[in-house]
Amino acid sequence: MSFLAAVTSVSSLVGEEHNPSFGGALRYIYNAGTDVLAPVFRDPGLTTSMANPTRADAEGKFESSYLMDGSYDVAVFDRKRRELGRVEGIIIRSRLQVHASMVYTTLGELSDDRLLGYYGTSDCYELLPDDQIRVSDGDFSYCVAPEDAEDHHLETTHGIKLYVMPSQGNTWNLAAFGVDLTGETDESAKLQRAMDAASGGGTLYHPGGILTAHSVIGRAGVSIVGNGPKSVFRRLEAGGPTLIEWQDEEAEDVSIRNCGFDLCSLTGLSGADLNQGGAGDHDCILKFDDYREQTALWSPEQKAAFDNTISIVDNHFINSNKDSAGNWTLTGVICRGINGLIVRGNVFDGVQCKLAGGGLSHYRIHCVDNLFRECQAYPISCVAKPNSDTTQFMQDIRIADNVVYGNGKRGPTIFTGVDDGTGGELIVSNLVVDGNQLRGFAGVTANVCFLIHRGGDGRLDRNVVISNNVCILDAGDGSEGIPGGGMSISGAGVETSGNTVTGRFDQYAIASSGIVVGNTVRGNNRGIEATDHIAIGNLIDGEGVGKSRLRLGFSGAQDFEFLVRNNTIIDVVQTGNNQCPITLSADNGAQVYGSIAGNTIIDRGNTDHGIDFNENGGTFVEVLVCDNHCGAATLIKRGAPGVKYQNNSGGTAQQVNGPWMDLGAAFRAAPILPSFAATDVANAGHKVNTSASKTKGAMIFDLTDGRILVSTGSGTTAAWRAADGSEGITPV
Repeated sequence: MSFLAAVTSVSSLVGEEHNPSFGGALRYIYNAGTDVLAPVFRDPGLTTSMANPTRADAEGKFESSYLMDGSYDVAVFDRKRRELGRVEGIIIRSRLQVHASMVYTTLGELSDDRLLGYYGTSDCYELLPDDQIRVSDGDFSYCVAPEDAEDHHLETTHGIKLYVMPSQGNTWNLAAFGVDLTGETDESAKLQRAMDAASGGGTLYHPGGILTAHSVIGRAGVSIVGNGPKSVFRRLEAGGPTLIEWQDEEAEDVSIRNCGFDLCSLTGLSGADLNQGGAGDHDCILKFDDYREQTALWSPEQKAAFDNTISIVDNHFINSNKDSAGNWTLTGVICRGINGLIVRGNVFDGVQCKLAGGGLSHYRIHCVDNLFRECQAYPISCVAKPNSDTTQFMQDIRIADNVVYGNGKRGPTIFTGVDDGTGGELIVSNLVVDGNQLRGFAGVTANVCFLIHRGGDGRLDRNVVISNNVCILDAGDGSEGIPGGGMSISGAGVETSGNTVTGRFDQYAIASSGIVVGNTVRGNNRGIEATDHIAIGNLIDGEGVGKSRLRLGFSGAQDFEFLVRNNTIIDVVQTGNNQCPITLSADNGAQVYGSIAGNTIIDRGNTDHGIDFNENGGTFVEVLVCDNHCGAATLIKRGAPGVKYQNNSGGTAQQVNGPWMDLGAAFRAAPILPSFAATDVANAGHKVNTSASKTKGAMIFDLTDGRILVSTGSGTTAAWRAADGSEGITPV
């Protein structure tokens, strides 16, 4: 049995305010589809019968009635036997049956059901907390919340409060929360309720459509999953600066995958973050900030050992207002102070990805296999601003196999290290930038790839590898080029190898410290500057239009040692001093020792001289120039007393400054690096292999074969790779 809630008064049937004609009206209750009057009872136990039809009182109200479970039609007539209204197909269910079969086709049908009410309400089906309701379209399940609940997930049109129940795998479908997926309304509150419900291990599922929101607080342990770019989260432009933001302890164990995100921004960078790596806030889609290193005073060891475990995989980030935003930095993702970050397989259209910032340390960041298209500035930014008198660390960073097309307004394309630090120090180690394809266009006002730059106090500590990247900068209009250069890398302990830089620009294609080996530079640019004075096996092709060269500069009252070996320089346009294919300058008291050996200079009618030694307050004390081939008119433009020559070919001035010297393998390139005989390197028990300084990327000089070796690991039997491509040495 159940209470007849559908027609308790004439007004409830006809939808009008009471009038005197309703008094004395008759209510007839029939078995559905027939003219047979149904049995009607006064009590829930169905023990006391009452009249059918039932007469209304003077107010037009009928006595409470109870029926057996079934389907009924109800008709009401006034005292003159005129029909006032009729309701057909009324379902009467006992509480047991309501509990067992409360199923709706759509969420809208459930929300609009005016016959549901809390227990004790006089004109509805009676519900109790924890009653279950299901919606078949979407397979949503709900649990009835208490009438006074404040933590419910949604509320029906007629006041029933409901909790959304997760499906298998603790998955929470956003559509079950009643969100509008047309993008027309602000759904921030509903998304926040869904986020809170999934906190601690749940998955939020976006089934498709556009969900507009802003300023949602992210929760730890939540995964957000969609059906690809059609499952869109759009930031409300008129709302807060972020769409979703995770802070401190909430920024843990979060996964975002297979969704679309729209920044929808008309505004850009704030004054607090005009440079990269700061703590300023501006429009962004997803933000992860963990400042516990500062607020909880974590030690460097505590910080290094902690993992936030954030994964952003296979998403599509856009800014639908990119063309009218009018600012440099439009950001898809910001991460500051986050350890254990994976950004993989995403598309960033017109928005950048910030992997670091906020004067914080960062460990274990992987940014791989992403596509960046037409970003306004700094597509990949892994930059910090150490606070005054502090030391921050950036360690175990891999930026690899990304493809970047164009920078709309400002570079670099990949920016790592320091940007205008505020007095502290940043120590970078175990950084790999490998296999990226980078293409810039006219109007970009800085380099393709920085490491430590723009006024900060930073240093590269160890095992920093910049390798196998392809960088193309094209003015696009036949002009001399664009401001800036190709790759600018500062600090010790770097290997810059196997990169290709092509294009027209007014600075060096590669300006790098550490070992510069096996790179290719083409076009109208200034070539390679090896600031730590080791250049091996590089190719520089001026293509008949460029002032490209290999330059080594030495400045300051100290000893310098260098090695320039097996490089090839082709078709360089020489317009004056310091612009020979190989140019060395000793300045301000520098005392220089080294070797230029096995290089090839090919002239196609634009190069007058091969090598230039410029003593500008410094001295080339002992330099061997041997086994080089020069296709230019002369090998040497300006010589120096300490420069000696042996076994060079081509050109006409091979012995400008004195007799040949038989220096053999004893040239002074060896002391640039720790030096060992090949037999010692091959001995796993020798100190070269047992020392703590043997780490992945460590470099030594092989005295026997006159070459540089690079360690592949820290173990005593880890192999030594030959930087010049010859067979290495494996200790046993």
